[in-house]
Amino acid sequence: MLEVLHNLPDPFSNVQNLKNRFGVKGLSMDEMVTLSGAHSIGVSHYTSSTRRLYPRQDTSIDPVFAAQLTASCPQNGSNSTTVQLDVVSPNRLDSSYYKNLQIRRGLVLLGSNSMA
Repeated sequence: MLEVLHNLPDPFSNVQNLKNRFGVKGLSMDEMVTLSGAHSIGVSHYTSSTRRLYPRQDTSIDPVFAAQLTASCPQNGSNSTTVQLDVVSPNRLDSSYYKNLQIRRGLVLLGSNSMA
């Protein structure tokens, strides 16, 4: 399990760190963006969802989306709370994940940073 965790980038890494981590594995920026699209399906747990909301809201998040997240994930919530990674089409692998990032509605910081 430790080896797996060691090989996964921190979801709050900046773009340069991600480029370095993926580069060590022989992957290009295009491949990194493609793999990021896998976040189109699945959920994020409370602690991952709220790091961008509390104690201060990340200003790179769309304010309407931030309000929706705050309603789903109150400040003192439980880690059993989950939020869809792609609220538009959560059970389909399509381009809505990337479209959400473009309008600042990306839940995972990794994806949001990739758009910068």
